[in-house]
This record gives sequence, structure tokens and C-alpha cells, in this order.
Amino acid sequence: MSIRRKIFIAIITTVILAIVGTIWWQRSQSKIVDPYALIPGDAILTFESREPVSTWNTFVGQQTWDMLSQIPYLKSLEDGLLMIDSLAGKGGRLDAALKGKMLVTSLHKVSKDEVDFLLFIEVKEESQQKVFSDILDQLKANTDFELSTRSYSGFTINEIKNNATERIYNYIIHEGFLIASYTSFLIEDVIRNIQDGGLSNFKSENPQLFGNNYLYNGLGIIKYNAARMADWLQVFTGGEQTQLQLDLAASQMYGSLELKFTEGQFLLDGFSYLKDTNDLDKKVPVLTSVQGQTSSSFNNYISNRTAIFYQYNFQELKELWKYKDLGENTIAGKFDRTLFHAKIDKQIGYSIFENVVGMSSDRVLMMEVKEVEAAYEQLKRYSMELEQVTADTAIQQAYQGFDLLQVNVNEFPAALFEGNFRGFDQTIVTKHGDFLVFANSIKAMKLYIDDFDSENTWGRSVDKSSFLAGIVKDANFNFIINLDRFWNNIQKQMSPKWKSFLQKYGSQIRMFDKLALQTSHFDDQIYTVVELGYTLGKSGPATDVIAEEAINVFADTTIVTRPFLVRSFVDRSSEYVFQDVQDMVYLLSEDGSLLWKYQLDGQMIPKVEQVDFYKNGKLQYLLTTPQSIYLIDRNGDLVEGYPISLKAGLDATRYSLLDYNKNRDYRYLVANQKGELYLYDKMGNNLEGWQPRATGYRLSTQADHYRIRTKDFILAPRLDGYIHFLNRRGEDESYSPVNVGSRLMSSYLVNIGSSETSSYLTTVSEDGQVLQVDFRGGITKKLQLPKNDTKTKFEMVLNQRRDGYIFSVQDYNNMSILKPNGELWFINPIPTSEQIAVQYFTFGGDKEVIVIIDQEQAFTYLFNQKGELMSTLPINGAEGVSIEYLSGKNQYRLVTTFQNRVSIYYLPS
Repeated sequence: MSIRRKIFIAIITTVILAIVGTIWWQRSQSKIVDPYALIPGDAILTFESREPVSTWNTFVGQQTWDMLSQIPYLKSLEDGLLMIDSLAGKGGRLDAALKGKMLVTSLHKVSKDEVDFLLFIEVKEESQQKVFSDILDQLKANTDFELSTRSYSGFTINEIKNNATERIYNYIIHEGFLIASYTSFLIEDVIRNIQDGGLSNFKSENPQLFGNNYLYNGLGIIKYNAARMADWLQVFTGGEQTQLQLDLAASQMYGSLELKFTEGQFLLDGFSYLKDTNDLDKKVPVLTSVQGQTSSSFNNYISNRTAIFYQYNFQELKELWKYKDLGENTIAGKFDRTLFHAKIDKQIGYSIFENVVGMSSDRVLMMEVKEVEAAYEQLKRYSMELEQVTADTAIQQAYQGFDLLQVNVNEFPAALFEGNFRGFDQTIVTKHGDFLVFANSIKAMKLYIDDFDSENTWGRSVDKSSFLAGIVKDANFNFIINLDRFWNNIQKQMSPKWKSFLQKYGSQIRMFDKLALQTSHFDDQIYTVVELGYTLGKSGPATDVIAEEAINVFADTTIVTRPFLVRSFVDRSSEYVFQDVQDMVYLLSEDGSLLWKYQLDGQMIPKVEQVDFYKNGKLQYLLTTPQSIYLIDRNGDLVEGYPISLKAGLDATRYSLLDYNKNRDYRYLVANQKGELYLYDKMGNNLEGWQPRATGYRLSTQADHYRIRTKDFILAPRLDGYIHFLNRRGEDESYSPVNVGSRLMSSYLVNIGSSETSSYLTTVSEDGQVLQVDFRGGITKKLQLPKNDTKTKFEMVLNQRRDGYIFSVQDYNNMSILKPNGELWFINPIPTSEQIAVQYFTFGGDKEVIVIIDQEQAFTYLFNQKGELMSTLPINGAEGVSIEYLSGKNQYRLVTTFQNRVSIYYLPS
């Protein structure tokens, strides 16, 4: 039997129960019965309405209903209620029968992955009896039910069996209330509460919820218990506990919230309480009101990658940790926390980024500080003391004009803030205006900086800023879930049963894209607002979009490189470097203005770096040819002493920019076809130990420098499957080179942890094995990707920031794209030649672009996260593209080169 029919029969069953109840009502004495005193104490939440028909009509009248009604359960519920209304007769008889009468339903966890409802319907008046009697007259011929009774503790439990599904609906009549559920033990628990059997009930468990009934004149009221809600979430996660569940359970909040519908959101507001009001300051973020402190202070700093954001407003920092059980309170070495805490000024924001498949969540902690420089210097001195190093050693890094500081203490923020803000195996610190910013990795900090620079933040995003504008101002605590970004986190934690449901009805569920909780403290009450926002009409596949050039710029002759994205140090605007066949290199602004051009002595290695040669914040452009290293300033002039002539016969094919101590004393690591490595300082001196340092075989990709705590490594992977781990003098570590057992043809990604064994590189071998090798030489993972033929080609494709990757798999003219865990993402539907290149761009959430380039035909194809073409027609070009996401306009800027033309496109995201 279909789900729709099952729901319909269940509704009919409830109506029949109500009719039977009228007979019992005539025989019973009228007593005041409180359903909440009968509901078992383990109820997750209850919903009460005195206007159930009106509430339902308001619900289905919302703009969301067209999408929600595509879920079979809700559609069947609607169809069944419409049928009952029809059977009751016209003129609103069903509404009149229920109007002003109490309907209470409670939600209970009844098994590991199931919940069920317990229903109380008030059936005391004769007008109700007449309506239900008329309905019964029309349903007597129905043969889908089998009625029986059984006795339990002196009560007769009536059972209606659905012959099609064999499910049994249980009900009793007590003092003018019909009490029903599919779960028999819930009815039995009610009976025990009637007989005062010593069981807890919802009212006794949550006494403060029943002191004020002023909300009953609305659509309905939800009474909740946070600890029980944590249990409820385990239904969907298969019993596994998540951090959100732990936080809910620890809060011990319970409250009464009125249901409302407003434009673009569902709203709940009311008051919350605590189990023990004497522990008010130990359970929830009850922070002293701070006038004018709102989420808007952080809006332009919150990355669009954020899945969960916490904001705390307080008068004194110590209020922050009162509500949580204190964690470990130790910090290695000497650090004056009191002095540091005194510098923090009334606001802290905490972002947890979306969970990318196969990778851990990035975290960013922002705090407003009264004395930013002093606080930063305190952290810097502490880090130096920990590592027993001087300021010139690599505790600092520079990125996009930000100085970064590494504090090598596990869970440093938790130790600093009494157990709060966990998830920091390492801590990277920077200054940003009036804020100190902590991140749990270099990658996370770079994402934060890149997104701020490109205005990829909540405050610059149209949909996020409008939602934030409606959030309660001056709340002491804000908790916001960006459901679009939280989707991967949800799916990862779901049980197989509920994961399948989410996948099937994802488009309906994902229209709800924002969830916010705010609390404000008033005496022993916590004013609570919950807002569930939705966006209708989200854009679908852009199959009807044809990319058209917005700007065209022409070089002197044929362009032979892709456009390399760089940033102006003046205003952080985008610029593009490219080169033509005559070795002329050009710098182009984002508005199409040609800023300069310069003649090189050969084709540049396809890479452009920006350096701060003079250590004054003004950046130059680093370019390398097989014979020379060039450094060109903003005006197109060479820096004095450049170009640096490389050793005769070197014939460079790869280079890397090194900055050991992040103090802008640069080194240039150059490699040739033989696998020989040469290291030059910024003045052009070829350094000892690297004249050259021969690896013995051609490299598979560029060699580069990495630092773990205070130890330096230079990685040099070879085509024949050996990986060198070198120190700064060019000497192999004792375990180096490491033989991975397969030829290496692809790029690699390095994840830096807090130790050598927790740091590792990931790559893919020629035969499709995904390999992880830690910095002690251990091969910690091997995963074979699907291989259809001995000629199958595998490549790890890094994203534009080199902090994420996908795999491309090519069989003849068939190209497949795989996720980092080896799962198939999509198959390229476009026939292409065998000369294929792939690029990968990520901007958070569903803002991902995969570029497949048919180099033989000079066609470039763009695919979105769903594997759908973003432009109906291919874009001309064979060298590669540059892509940026402009969040304020919700569009991509795409820059390509073809023949002697540079083209700038704008595409909807």
C-alpha cells in the first residue's frame, strides 16, 4: 500500500477514535485533566494548539508548501485532511468542532532510529459528537480496519489494526480526552501516570514551562527540552553523538516558544529556562547585555564557507565560560591569561567552516581586542619561549600582507578560554583591524584572508545580509547555521536510513538554508528566538547560458600561457599576468587596462609569485625562464640586480619560492630535467650544498619547502616513485628517499599537523593508487582508484589555493572526475580528444567549478558542482583559465586566453 494511503487510513482511524470517545464522554464525569501531567517525562517536545485547523491552513498557505508537498508523507497528510473536512460537511464544521479545544501532541524516541507521536484530543462537547458521528456514518462500510481490545492495569486499550500494513493504532478514552499512538508502550506509560505509578511526566520534568499560558492565543506553542532533543538527534545519526548534541545536552535548557510565520522564514519565540535556576550561569551562554553589540560587527569578517557561527557578547570575559563544564585548564609554559583576557573587548565570534568530503573542518576564532598590538606581541613572546627560538626563526609567516604567528600548543584556545573552542590541533594567529584571529591551520587562515579580500563574506552576500538584518539586535548569544554549507556535515553524520531520505528529498529540504538561535537574559528567564529561513526559486542548471565576453584585450601576438591571477598591493584588486609567443609578458587589470609589458629572454615557467623584496608592503612579480630569474615592480621596471642569470646549462623547468623564516629573506629553488636542484638567495648567490643537489632522477612535480614546528623539510618527488625529504642543507633525512612502489606523475598536497607523523603528503601514482606518506617516511594509506584499462591515466588536480583536490581519470576520450575519497563525482558527457587538461576551483559550499580543456580543439568546458555544463557552448582556449567568485554579485569572473586575445567573462553562479 502506498504511503499516501497509509497516512489517509491513519487519519480516518483517529476520527473513528474520536467518535468512540463521545460514547465514553457521556458515561464519564467531567474532571479537569492536564495532558502534560500524563505525557511521559522523556518527551522531546510538545505542540499545543487551540486552533489546529487554522494552524494547518496557515502552514499550507506558506510559499514553501509547493516544495514541501512533494514529500509523500506531507502530501498524504494534506490529502487525508481534505477528505476528512469534506466528510464532515461544508461550512467549516470540522474547524468549528476543534476550534478552541485543546490538541496536544508529544514527540518521543521509541527506538534507535524511530520516533513516534502521542496524541491528546479534547472531545467533550455535543457539537463535536455530532460532527464525528456524521463522519462515522459515511465510513462504516470501510473494511480496512479490524477492531479489538485488550486490558492493561484495569484500563481497556482499544486497538485498530490496519489490515494492509498490519500496524496497530492504540487508544484510550480518559476524562473527555482521546489519547492515541501507534506505539503501545506510550499508551501504557500514560496509564501508569494516570494511576500515579511513579513515572516522571512532562510537567514535573519541566515545571517552569507551565507558569504562563499567554501564548495560547497564537497558532500554537512548542514546549521543548534540550537534553531530550539531543537524544532525538541520535535517531538520525544512528546513535552516534555529534558536538551539537553534546552542547544541547549540556545546556539543560527547556522553554516555551510560540510558532509564527513571517516572510521568508518560520519563527519561534518565547522564554527558556534551566533545570536549576541556581545554576543559571553554568549552563547556557547567559551573558550580560551589551548595548549596541550585534552580529553586524562580524558580518564582513564571516567567510561564506562558514557552516556554523557562534557569537558571544559580554561585559566581562569570565561570563563566557560559566555555561560549560570546564575542560583542561593547562597551558604549556608561562602565559599570563589574566593579562591577555583584559585586552579582549566584549565580543567573540567563532566560525566552523563547511566539512569538505575527506577533510576535517576548518575553524576560525575572532575576538575584538582593545590593544591588538600588545596582545599579539604577548602571543609572539610566548611562542618564542615555547620553541626556544628568536624572533627571526619561523614562528611567523606572511600571507597577502598579513603576518601569521604559529602557537604550537594543542587546543590552545580551549586552554586559554576554559575548555571552549576545541578543534585546534595547532593555532595560527593574525591581526585584522581591531580583531585577533585564531585559525586551526595555515589553510584555514588563508581561506579566511582570501575570502575577506575577495568580499566572499556574509556581509557582502545579498541573501546572508538580508537574513542577518532580521536577527534580533543586542542578543547576548547568537548561534547561526548556514544550512547550505552545513549540508556535507549533515550527510556525513546521518545513519544510512536517513541519509537515503536526505538524498531523495534534498531539493525540498535544502530550500531551508539558514537557522538562527538568539538568547537574551532577563532575570531568571532567557528570551529565545529561533528563525528558520528559506529561499525559494534557487537557480537550477545553467544549461541555457551562453558565455559572452564582457571585455577583450589584445596582445601583440599569439598568447601561449593561461592568465595568472595576482593581486594589486594598492587596492587588492585582481590583475592578470600572461605571455605571448615572442616572450613578451603583460600585466592586465580586472577592468581590462594594460598596465605594462616586458620582454623576457625566453618562455617563462608557468608560475607567477608575488614577493615583498624591500619588506615595505609593496609587492613585485617573480618570473623565471630556463635561463633567468626576473623580478618586476608595479611600474613594469626590473628590481635592481635582476634578472639573475642561472648557471650555464641549467635549463630550469620548475621553481619554487622559499621563505624559511617568513621574514622576506627569500630563496629560489630551481630544478631542471635531470632532477638537479639549485638554491639561490634573493641577491642571486647559488648557495652551498645546492650547486646542484642531484636527486638522481627527473622530478614528477616541483620541489617545495614545508615547516613542522621548527623543523624544515624540502620535498622532492621523483618520477620513478622515490620521494626525497631533505633538510635546509640539502641532506636526506635518515629514511629518505622513500620508495612508494609506483611511478609518480602527478601533483601532491601536503597537510601540516602538529608533528611529523601527523603531517603527510597525498598523491596519486601512475597506476591509480592514492598514497599518503608522513614526514617520518611512513606510507600510511593506499587506495586504488577504479582502473578500466592499462592505459588509464590518473591525475591529482589541485584547486587554485593548493589546499584541496580531486582526481581526473581518463580512458581514451572518456573523462571521469572523482572526489578525494575516490567516489565518482561525474563523467564528462562531452566527447573530447586525448589531449585533456583539468582545473579545479573551490569557493565554498556549492561554489565549485571544474574546467575540462580539450587542448587539441582549443575548447574549454565549465562544469558546476552537479556536473552540469555552466555554458551551453564551449569557450575558446587551450591554455587554462582564471576564475574568481564575486559573492556580492553572486557571479563568477572568468578570464581566458585564445590566440592573441584575453577575454573576461561574467557568469551566474
